[in-house]
Amino acid sequence: MRIVGEDLVSSRATAARCSGDPWHVDGRVTIRIRYNQVKLLLDAHVSGQAVGTALAARGHDIRALDSMVGFEGLGDPDVLAFAASEGRILVTANIKDLVRPALRLERADRSHAGLVLVPSSVGNEDFGILITGIHAVLGVTTQDERIDRVMWLESG
Repeated sequence: MRIVGEDLVSSRATAARCSGDPWHVDGRVTIRIRYNQVKLLLDAHVSGQAVGTALAARGHDIRALDSMVGFEGLGDPDVLAFAASEGRILVTANIKDLVRPALRLERADRSHAGLVLVPSSVGNEDFGILITGIHAVLGVTTQDERIDRVMWLESG
């Protein structure tokens, strides 16, 4: 297992869900969480420039449709198929158009690398929420544990 990033968490609720070695800082129990590197494809509405750059700095392998030449106007099933072909978890706010193709893959006994769904309450320009939320939802599990899973970004 390759550990590539670490965050400090002082929330008891978060610490209870995560593994790591606790220690005390300013009278609060703090835990260091280690995150595994994952491969992500950011859909066109999730900024590769801001969000992708920040996630790459945290050790994730990022591709972003908004910065890929020749991918403009790619249909939703094709976006999901492309992500699956590269073993990338797709991060998208286009929920209504991508959940159905994911379910069709499942029914056809084919896999996708995973989906992270961004709720409509998170705007495209909410870069901090997107970066933190995407990184957090990936948790401490491996890429393989995300296959065929649909996860919601937690916005707060």
